[in-house]
Amino acid sequence: MIVGVVSLFTGGIVIANILLASVVERVREIGTRMALGASGFDIFMHFLVQSLAITMLGGLAGVLIGTGLTSTVEKVMKFPAYVTPGIFLLGLATAGFVGLAAGIYPAWKAARMDPVEALRYG
Repeated sequence: MIVGVVSLFTGGIVIANILLASVVERVREIGTRMALGASGFDIFMHFLVQSLAITMLGGLAGVLIGTGLTSTVEKVMKFPAYVTPGIFLLGLATAGFVGLAAGIYPAWKAARMDPVEALRYG
């Protein structure tokens, strides 16, 4: 349990850092969108959805790989093992929660940019 929590925490930090780097790389794009009328909330939601998409795809891949490995263990070891729909959904929900938690700060930082300063950046 402790290893899993540490792994999720570390993964959340990695996702947050990737999104912060994405914000820095896309300063001019953010400034252009804001200058054309996008609100801070629009920018916030854009980055939050991006974070959720990344983590949900990773969570889905992880659950599918885990399901495959579980069936392999069942066949090789002749040990009854299976992934229930509840565990499948719990894995996806956990990935979504980590993505949401990791994406809030980078999305907030992007949403608070001054469009004029963002367009001067570069």
